Order: sequence, then structure tokens, then C-alpha cells
Amino acid sequence: MKPHNTDHLSLAFGVLFLAVTGWWLIAQITDLTVSVHVMAWLVAGLLMVVGAVGIITAIRSGPDSSD
Repeated sequence: MKPHNTDHLSLAFGVLFLAVTGWWLIAQITDLTVSVHVMAWLVAGLLMVVGAVGIITAIRSGPDSSD
């Protein structure tokens, strides 16, 4: 079996999906309620972190010098 490159976008959405379902499961078990404002800040923070990681990854990889 040949190794393949990691699809970072699919990985990010998979982790996001797992986080949302985990949050939902914990909320169902513990009867936790979260306001819309708190959830909006959490999603905004998560998007900023994902964007920063993407920028850092793009900068670290640099131009392709395989020519």
C-alpha cells in the first residue's frame, strides 16, 4: 500500500465535526446549555486558529524548488 499525502482540509472538517458531536454529546449527558454568543466566539476563535495554522504551513513550505 502506497502512502499518500494528508488532505488537511478534510482533516480539519473531520476534527470540527467530531468536536461538534462531542460537544452535543456532553451537553446531552450533563444538561449543559450554551448561549449563541458563546458559541459564536468559539467558532470565530477556531476559524482564526485554523487560518493561522494554514498561513504558517504555507510560509514554512516555501516555494517548490524541485525544478
